Amino acid sequence: MSMPAMTAAATPPAGVVVAQQLVTPWMTVDETAIYTRRSRSYLLAAIRTCKRTKGREGLKAEQERPNAAYRVHVEDAVRWMSGQPPLKGTRKALPLTTETWLCLQCRMSYPGECDGKCTTAGPTTSN
Repeated sequence: MSMPAMTAAATPPAGVVVAQQLVTPWMTVDETAIYTRRSRSYLLAAIRTCKRTKGREGLKAEQERPNAAYRVHVEDAVRWMSGQPPLKGTRKALPLTTETWLCLQCRMSYPGECDGKCTTAGPTTSN
């Protein structure tokens, strides 16, 4: 038995649920610290440098409102790590969603890790 072909507009077969996953290029300061392998305080100092020099050097970060958490765009982190100056202007945070199909029987991604046999065989029972 072969697995059904998957297209963008396809509907999942019985026993498969669609999970929405949020994908965004924005990182928190803690996520940026992990990404750049620098400490949180080092990054905050680089963000303050960017604010103080009006974006000519340092790590560019955005805030939705005053006293809100900083968000760093992946491109800005890469530019900062390579020693390039920050880009001018601001970016709007547009979240992107991707669909992931999950098999209800084995909880694996479908059709990646799940071969589809568990959904067609029905629920399993043990004695």
